[in-house]
Amino acid sequence: MNTRFVIFHFGSSQLKTEKLNELPGIELYLISGPDAEHQIDMALLNDLHCPVKVVFVGGLLAKGLALTYGARWLSDNTANVDDELLQFWKSESGEVGSGIG
Repeated sequence: MNTRFVIFHFGSSQLKTEKLNELPGIELYLISGPDAEHQIDMALLNDLHCPVKVVFVGGLLAKGLALTYGARWLSDNTANVDDELLQFWKSESGEVGSGIG
């Protein structure tokens, strides 16, 4: 069974989604507006039979939602947020020696 790697971001200026879109199994969701939790719930309802690894990228809202959903949080205030996400994907997917990135 394939694991879903779901990344919720909030319009981060530091996140370069082009690199992440090349990785197999990555799902990127831009969350905006007052119904953030509804948007997240709808995305998580896809493929309920698959295990899921969730990361929230952003500021205080993302941090709070990560706590609510029991997920990982990464601050978007660092220039290396893409590298941190890539390392997370590699470690969780077993692709450590894949040469991707």
